[in-house]
Amino acid sequence: MPELPEVESIRRKLEPHLLGKRISAVEILLPRQIATPSPRIFTKKLLDKRIVALLRIGKYLFFQLEPSGFFHVHLRMTGHLEYGLQQPDYTRFVLQFAKTRN
Repeated sequence: MPELPEVESIRRKLEPHLLGKRISAVEILLPRQIATPSPRIFTKKLLDKRIVALLRIGKYLFFQLEPSGFFHVHLRMTGHLEYGLQQPDYTRFVLQFAKTRN
């Protein structure tokens, strides 16, 4: 299981890339990884929400959303989260973000 410092380092690595981003698409590649609600409802609840905070509580990462809500991820034994264009073979879900205006 990832140690607390590792979970915190993942949070710090992702935070600058995710804060303020609006979720434009959700692709669930392994539906059984979504415990509740159903994958369809999970996707619907995330669309068009903006990530306003990324918090670590124990070994969970919480994504606070705007205008309301959150979702959380537990990294299990060897899990990690990636930000980038490449999709590794072990990917379970993908979030796409709306392009931002400069």
